[in-house]
Amino acid sequence: MSRRIQKVAALLKREISVLVNDNIPKEIGIVSITDVELTSDLKDAKVYISFLDKSKENEIFEILDEKKAVFQKILGKKLTMKFTPRLHYLVDNYQEKIDKVEKLLEEIKNGS
Repeated sequence: MSRRIQKVAALLKREISVLVNDNIPKEIGIVSITDVELTSDLKDAKVYISFLDKSKENEIFEILDEKKAVFQKILGKKLTMKFTPRLHYLVDNYQEKIDKVEKLLEEIKNGS
C-alpha cells in the first residue's frame, strides 16, 4: 500500500469517527471505526465498524446508510482530493475471530 493511500485512510478514519460519534444516538451505544481500506484509485473505501451491542446492528447500519450522502458531502469539503471515496460499511469481526482462536487453543491445551 502506498504512503498516500495510508495517509488518506488514516485521515478518513479520523474524520468518519467524528461523524459517526456525532450522528449515532448515545442510547445505541459505542460505535467505533476500526479500520478504513481504500482502493488503489482512492474512489472506494471499506469502513470497518465495531460496536458492543450486536442487537443494534441493523439500527446502526440504517443510520449510517441514511447519513451516507451527508457524510460524503462533509468529507468532500474536508479532503483536498479530486474524488471523495464512496463509503462501504462492514462489520469488523476481528475480536470474534480472536476469541474463537483463543477458545480453540484452550481446548487443545485441555486435551478436548
